[in-house]
Amino acid sequence: MNLTFYSFFNESGVAQGTRDWIYALSEKHNISISNISNNEPNWTLFKDRSKFQNNKILETMFMSVLPDQQNRIDFKGKKTIGAAIFESTSPPKYWKDILSKNDVVVSPSTFCQKAFNSIGVNPILFPHTIDLNLYKESQNKLFSKDRPVIGFLGTCRERKGVFNLVRAFNEVFSENEAILYLKIDNASQLFDVIPKIRKQKNIIIDLKRYNEIQIAELMKSFDLFVLPTMGEGFSIPTLQSMALGVPILVTNWSGHTDFCKDNNSWLIEPDEISFLKTLDGYPQFFNCEWAKIKQTTLQDALKRVFNLLGSDEVKSKIKNGLQEVKKYDYKACLENFELIEKNL
Repeated sequence: MNLTFYSFFNESGVAQGTRDWIYALSEKHNISISNISNNEPNWTLFKDRSKFQNNKILETMFMSVLPDQQNRIDFKGKKTIGAAIFESTSPPKYWKDILSKNDVVVSPSTFCQKAFNSIGVNPILFPHTIDLNLYKESQNKLFSKDRPVIGFLGTCRERKGVFNLVRAFNEVFSENEAILYLKIDNASQLFDVIPKIRKQKNIIIDLKRYNEIQIAELMKSFDLFVLPTMGEGFSIPTLQSMALGVPILVTNWSGHTDFCKDNNSWLIEPDEISFLKTLDGYPQFFNCEWAKIKQTTLQDALKRVFNLLGSDEVKSKIKNGLQEVKKYDYKACLENFELIEKNL
C-alpha cells in the first residue's frame, strides 16, 4: 500500500506514536509523511529520514491527529484512515461527523474504542507499537545515581498527575533517600504550582531534546517509572518502560490497562472516577470523566513499591512485562494493519 501519514512531527506523544506506526508499516508498505503544521518535521524522531518522502501525497492518507485537525485537511479524493484517540470516556459528540468522513477509523486501545462507541463511532483496534530492538532489557543506561531514581516522562499537565507526584514524593522521601527525575516539555506551570521545586536537589527537571536512542537510555536509567495519570488514550512511555525492564507504578484506569496488569505492574486504584467541567484548558476536555488519586493514596503506593525494589516480586513482574510487550512489536503491528486494509 502507498500510505501518507499526516501528523504533528514534533515532541508530542502523538508524534512518537505515529513515528512507530510508520516504522512498523514501512517494512511492507511505501510511506510518505506530511507535517500538518507546514513546518519541517522534527527529523530527530527518525533514524533514517531518507526512507520517507516528505509532503508527497500517496493513495491512502492516515490522519494521525485529533478530529478537529482532520477536519481542516483536504482529503484530495484519497482513501483515508482516521485516528480516534481520547484520554477520557466521552469525546466531543461532533467528532462523530468528522470521523465518519474517513473510510476507516482506528483506536489504539479498547478504552478508546469504548469511548468512541459512546458517540456512535466504531473504530478498529490498532494498538501503538514500539521497537523492541531499541526498547529492550539490555539497553544501556544514560546515567547512574547513588540513590534509586523514580522517573516520570510526559507533558507537564495536571491530567498526567505530575503535580500530585511531586507533592507525594516530597512527603515520602528525604533528600538523600531517592531522586525524582521529571522528563517534561515545560516547567513553567510546575514552578508556579510548586515554587520550592526550583531549589530541590533531589528533583531533576529535564527539558532537553533527545534522539530516540538517548530517550531509551534515559528511561532505562529509572529504577521505577511512575505515572499517576488521570487518563490515557494508550501511554507509550509506560509500554516502553515495560520493554526496558523498568518496574511500573500506574493508575488502574484508561488506555494502558490493555497491557498493564497485576502480574506485570503495580496498579493504583483511583479514589474516584468523576466528571470535571474543564481540565488543562483544552476545549475537548470540557465535562469529561477522570480518575482522581488522592495524594495520600499515591504516597502509600510509592512507599510500598519503593521498598520492594530489587525483590523477587519486582523480578517476576518485569519478566511478565517482557512477555506482554511482544504483543506490541512491529510484526504485530503489521498483522493488525491487515484488518484495516481489508476494510478500505
